[in-house]
Amino acid sequence: MARKCDSIRGCFFLFLFLLCTSSLYGIELRYYSVKEGLTDEKVSFIHQDENRLMWFATNSGVCTFDGLSFQSLPFKDNKNPFDDQSVISIYEAELQQFWIQTQDKLYLYDKKAQTVESFDEFDASCKVIVSPQKKVFVLKTDNILHYYSTNGTFQKVAVEGLTKSAVLDILVDSWNVLWVFTNDGKPCSYDIDDRDEQIVINELGDFEHPASLLWCFHEKNQVLFVDNTYTLFHYDISTNTKDSICELSQQIKNFGEVTSIIKQERNFFVSLAGGLLIKAGLNEKKLYVLNETLLSAPILCMYSDPVQQILWAGTDGEGVGRITNEAPVLDVLSSKNMGFPINHSITSVFIDNNKTMWLGTDGDGLICINDTATLRNKTKYLLFDPNNSLLNSKNVFAIAGSKKQILWIGTDKGLNYYSYQDEKIKLLQVLANGKPLKSVRALCEQNDSILWIASQGEGLIKAYLAGTSDVPVITRTERIPLESKGVSVDNLTTIYKESNDVVWFGTKDAGLFRITRTKTGDEVKNIRFDKYEEPGLNTIYSITKNIYGTWIGTGGGLIQMEYNKEEVYNESNLYPFNIVHGVLEDNDINLWLATDVGVIRFCPHTLATNLYGQESSKEITVFSENACYKSNGLLVFGGNNGVVAFDANQYLGDAFMPDIDIVGLNLFGKECNLYDYLSVRKGVSRLRFAYDQNVIGVTVVGKDFIYGDNYSYYYKIEELGKDWVNTGSVNVASLSYLSPGEYTLSVKYRNNVTAQQSNPFPIKITIKPFWMFSWWAYSLYVLILLSIAAWFGYKYYMKRRAASLENSTETVNGVFSIQNESTAIATNPVTNNIVELGNVHFSTAEDKEFYEKMLNIIAQQMTDPELSVDAICVELELSSYQLYRKLRRITQKTPNEIIREYRFAAVEELLVTTDLSTDEILSKVGLVSRSNFFKLFSLRHGITPKQYREQERQRKAKKRRGRSS
Repeated sequence: MARKCDSIRGCFFLFLFLLCTSSLYGIELRYYSVKEGLTDEKVSFIHQDENRLMWFATNSGVCTFDGLSFQSLPFKDNKNPFDDQSVISIYEAELQQFWIQTQDKLYLYDKKAQTVESFDEFDASCKVIVSPQKKVFVLKTDNILHYYSTNGTFQKVAVEGLTKSAVLDILVDSWNVLWVFTNDGKPCSYDIDDRDEQIVINELGDFEHPASLLWCFHEKNQVLFVDNTYTLFHYDISTNTKDSICELSQQIKNFGEVTSIIKQERNFFVSLAGGLLIKAGLNEKKLYVLNETLLSAPILCMYSDPVQQILWAGTDGEGVGRITNEAPVLDVLSSKNMGFPINHSITSVFIDNNKTMWLGTDGDGLICINDTATLRNKTKYLLFDPNNSLLNSKNVFAIAGSKKQILWIGTDKGLNYYSYQDEKIKLLQVLANGKPLKSVRALCEQNDSILWIASQGEGLIKAYLAGTSDVPVITRTERIPLESKGVSVDNLTTIYKESNDVVWFGTKDAGLFRITRTKTGDEVKNIRFDKYEEPGLNTIYSITKNIYGTWIGTGGGLIQMEYNKEEVYNESNLYPFNIVHGVLEDNDINLWLATDVGVIRFCPHTLATNLYGQESSKEITVFSENACYKSNGLLVFGGNNGVVAFDANQYLGDAFMPDIDIVGLNLFGKECNLYDYLSVRKGVSRLRFAYDQNVIGVTVVGKDFIYGDNYSYYYKIEELGKDWVNTGSVNVASLSYLSPGEYTLSVKYRNNVTAQQSNPFPIKITIKPFWMFSWWAYSLYVLILLSIAAWFGYKYYMKRRAASLENSTETVNGVFSIQNESTAIATNPVTNNIVELGNVHFSTAEDKEFYEKMLNIIAQQMTDPELSVDAICVELELSSYQLYRKLRRITQKTPNEIIREYRFAAVEELLVTTDLSTDEILSKVGLVSRSNFFKLFSLRHGITPKQYREQERQRKAKKRRGRSS
């Protein structure tokens, strides 16, 4: 048998590779009709706008499609002018505006304002042209183009030699050149001069082609046409190159005229009126080969989505068709395909150096697959069981390689091995604590002399090896005691050898054990995952290690251990699986997981996942514990119906992950115009609402036209909690009774087919407060309070000042008091001597109080040279007119005269009672002008200040002498 294995070495791998790639990319056609929400099943035009939203022009209006649902166009007045109208084309203009052409009119629809404007002069016979610069032209009559100007009206522009009836297609390229393709053999181009909004069109030259054209279509700068030789041509305006693609005379003869032509990557698609779809694709010799598909309804139009490589086809009677590449599926080698009955699960997998696959089963024995022919003919599979070999049981749970010329086999009744030299299975009895070992669950050679045996119910056995390369001998065994939380552990599930010194062991309900060989013996460490409080995490099924850490497949998810850091991945943090039966690493360091939902690729770098389907007729729904193996690029997982075997390199394409868009809004359950509330600043979407608009539904979508109806959506308010709300396929975030304030709504989705999750999409939401609680209202409140406080402060200050002035009349320096009603007597604040200020007359008590306050003010501020009538008015809270009027009633003097008299009285007193110089005295009483003082003093007394001092001193001395005598 060894010679036979050598002769067919590698065949199995080649077979699996061919099996996996033969059906990797198929074609899927799906129709959308009125059942899914399409307005009519006759679709005459398809458009995709700048936000990737699909627009369909049908025989009964217009509808849009976001990958999840079809929607009719919203209108401000709820009146849809396109209802029951046959729409023939849709073109996108600027600022979310769309030109929609019907049989009778041309309309301009404003999506943001939800309004529409009609232009009755243009019917279905007109040709609408929208340039890449978003300028709009309409061809209505010969030699005239109608140009839509910025003032909202159409202007006529002359174009010589333009015959409307001959035009097959007309477009404006990226360089502002008008191209006209006609059926009269005279296609040509024109230069568009649109400076200063004055459009001038000048002919550049004819389009050179030896034959006249029959059909012509364009997309951006690509022109596709069929000439009268029935040959398909591709003309690239940007490179000015023209290529002949294929000849279609026979197809056109059998199925009628061409209805649409489109280019998708390097392929060309042509639809014919009789319902034929032709695909022209390059073969290995770079020649175009035609593939024909007969459809149940004719195709009227086509559109290629450049992002997802979807071919959309509008039909006459079947709605709109979506043509895509099918998602790749993993091939299954079913137990039913083998030449003998296999009725039980595959429980262990191994591929040896001879590239022979060994499969252990739970009840059928050991399967050996070593020839491609056996897979095809189903006759040469080898099955070992107790009836035809020394295999001690039909229940094989462990298969492991060896450095010897043998293969280790563990069953529920002990240990066997396969001898490559003898091509036979042999029995090897193992005694543990004097009893024969049973129920072997995992095997691993640590080195030439040590075999680790993990059992179910009998614990961990360390067997010491001897013997020859093909006849092993166990010299002794040692039961390694394992204890977790004070309880002995006997049920083991798997073994993983990290190095010659470190081996990992998985258990049921007791976590991991790591045994490290040291100079003093084996060091045993138990690792549990109780802190996560999730069931199943301590039941270990599979272990592997790479540069991102140690990865453990458990009954509660996938665990990553990196240094002292641990992370759990399962449904609690939005991963699609809860049980991981097997973990394998491919050559690109991706992990492949056999889970409770299928085979998943897990990228440790991005933490993204992809779920891969299987052949539906052979699908494995339950995988076995640690029944997995990797050999070169081949990965194999065993389960209840056979094995999934595939080359991982064929399945590494990342799934499409569209951005999330806001597409709708409702308030208290009523649909609203999104654009009345939405703004975008610095790339962040913002929604603003009034205080009473706080029951909100925000509709979002990731525009995936292949898997969009298989998304699950999640949302949360960052300020209100960390938990995501799972809305399933409902793509509406419902927010109820939010208080006024600023919020961040985070939205994301999960593709349930590929199991990938999007990045969170943030939406800033502002609930404005009631006007009484707005910021400007609070600013007004503060201003009012400050004004009131200032007024009361001023009143308090004046009251205190008045009280201070009143109290000052009773002190020594109390400046003034009225001794009688005929003479005003003041106290000099400098000398404290009483001075007379002339006659006064008070009509009322208020006059007396007023006059007293005024004199007190003068007395207090006499030393201030700047003391003026205005300063006194401020202190008295009077105008100058009121002050003069009151003084006229009390005395015949002006305020300035009273100030001057008070100062001169003080000067006179200081001249007599002190030895201060004249300048010093003037400074004390607030007089600045020395010359003016001497002049006034001389007029007042007829003598100089010096003479007045001498005279008054002599008079007072004589008076004192007379009093003493």
